[in-house]
Amino acid sequence: MRFWKTTAKYSTDLPEALCPWPFERAYISSDQRVVPCCFIGNPDVAEIGTAPAKPASFASVWFGADFQAFCQAHLDGDIPAYCRGCYCAGQKPAVA
Repeated sequence: MRFWKTTAKYSTDLPEALCPWPFERAYISSDQRVVPCCFIGNPDVAEIGTAPAKPASFASVWFGADFQAFCQAHLDGDIPAYCRGCYCAGQKPAVA
Protein backbone atom coordinates (compact mmCIF):
# COMPACT_ATOMS: atom_id res chain seq x y z
CA MET A 1 0.00 0.00 0.00
CA ARG A 2 1.24 3.46 -0.80
CA PHE A 3 0.20 6.90 0.28
CA TRP A 4 1.08 10.18 -1.38
CA LYS A 5 1.04 13.68 -0.09
CA THR A 6 -1.76 15.39 -1.96
CA THR A 7 0.54 17.95 -3.55
CA ALA A 8 3.08 15.34 -4.69
CA LYS A 9 0.75 12.56 -5.82
CA TYR A 10 1.76 11.32 -9.24
CA SER A 11 4.09 14.23 -9.91
CA THR A 12 5.64 13.91 -13.36
CA ASP A 13 8.51 16.07 -12.09
CA LEU A 14 9.64 13.35 -9.69
CA PRO A 15 10.02 9.83 -11.12
CA GLU A 16 9.74 8.35 -7.63
CA ALA A 17 6.30 9.97 -7.26
CA LEU A 18 4.89 8.59 -10.51
CA CYS A 19 1.96 6.21 -10.34
CA PRO A 20 3.42 2.81 -9.42
CA TRP A 21 0.93 0.75 -11.45
CA PRO A 22 2.81 0.81 -14.78
CA PHE A 23 6.01 -0.31 -13.08
CA GLU A 24 4.80 -2.78 -10.46
CA ARG A 25 1.45 -4.24 -11.46
CA ALA A 26 -1.42 -4.40 -13.91
CA TYR A 27 -5.06 -5.44 -13.92
CA ILE A 28 -6.31 -8.49 -15.79
CA SER A 29 -9.98 -8.31 -16.70
CA SER A 30 -12.35 -11.26 -16.49
CA ASP A 31 -11.87 -11.89 -20.21
CA GLN A 32 -8.07 -12.02 -19.75
CA ARG A 33 -7.29 -8.65 -21.28
CA VAL A 34 -4.63 -6.49 -19.61
CA VAL A 35 -5.63 -3.04 -18.39
CA PRO A 36 -3.20 -0.49 -16.89
CA CYS A 37 -4.86 -0.45 -13.47
CA CYS A 38 -7.94 -1.31 -11.47
CA PHE A 39 -9.06 2.33 -11.45
CA ILE A 40 -9.63 2.07 -15.19
CA GLY A 41 -10.64 -1.59 -14.98
CA ASN A 42 -12.39 -1.64 -18.35
CA PRO A 43 -10.40 -3.06 -21.27
CA ASP A 44 -12.71 -1.26 -23.69
CA VAL A 45 -11.34 2.02 -22.27
CA ALA A 46 -7.67 1.08 -22.08
CA GLU A 47 -6.33 -2.29 -23.10
CA ILE A 48 -2.63 -2.94 -23.35
CA GLY A 49 -1.20 -5.62 -25.53
CA THR A 50 -3.63 -8.00 -27.18
CA ALA A 51 -7.06 -8.38 -28.74
CA PRO A 52 -9.63 -10.48 -26.86
CA ALA A 53 -9.93 -13.00 -29.71
CA LYS A 54 -6.44 -14.31 -28.97
CA PRO A 55 -5.31 -13.69 -25.39
CA ALA A 56 -1.56 -13.58 -24.95
CA SER A 57 0.32 -14.71 -21.88
CA PHE A 58 0.64 -12.04 -19.23
CA ALA A 59 4.45 -12.16 -19.51
CA SER A 60 4.28 -11.43 -23.24
CA VAL A 61 2.10 -8.38 -22.54
CA TRP A 62 4.13 -7.17 -19.52
CA PHE A 63 7.42 -7.35 -21.42
CA GLY A 64 5.90 -6.41 -24.79
CA ALA A 65 6.35 -3.21 -26.74
CA ASP A 66 2.90 -1.77 -25.88
CA PHE A 67 3.36 -2.04 -22.12
CA GLN A 68 6.92 -0.77 -22.30
CA ALA A 69 5.72 2.24 -24.32
CA PHE A 70 3.02 2.86 -21.70
CA CYS A 71 5.68 2.87 -18.95
CA GLN A 72 7.99 5.10 -20.96
CA ALA A 73 5.17 7.59 -21.57
CA HIS A 74 4.85 7.98 -17.80
CA LEU A 75 8.59 8.50 -17.41
CA ASP A 76 8.55 11.07 -20.22
CA GLY A 77 5.63 12.98 -18.67
CA ASP A 78 3.45 12.11 -21.68
CA ILE A 79 0.62 10.78 -19.52
CA PRO A 80 -2.06 8.86 -21.46
CA ALA A 81 -5.46 10.58 -21.51
CA TYR A 82 -7.12 7.85 -19.44
CA CYS A 83 -4.51 8.33 -16.68
CA ARG A 84 -4.75 12.10 -16.46
CA GLY A 85 -7.64 12.05 -13.98
CA CYS A 86 -5.32 10.63 -11.31
CA TYR A 87 -2.46 12.95 -12.19
CA CYS A 88 -4.60 16.08 -12.31
CA ALA A 89 -5.78 15.50 -8.76
CA GLY A 90 -2.29 16.14 -7.44
CA GLN A 91 -0.89 18.70 -9.82
CA LYS A 92 0.01 22.16 -8.65
CA PRO A 93 -1.92 24.98 -10.31
CA ALA A 94 -0.06 26.87 -13.01
CA VAL A 95 1.55 30.12 -11.85
CA ALA A 96 0.74 33.13 -14.03
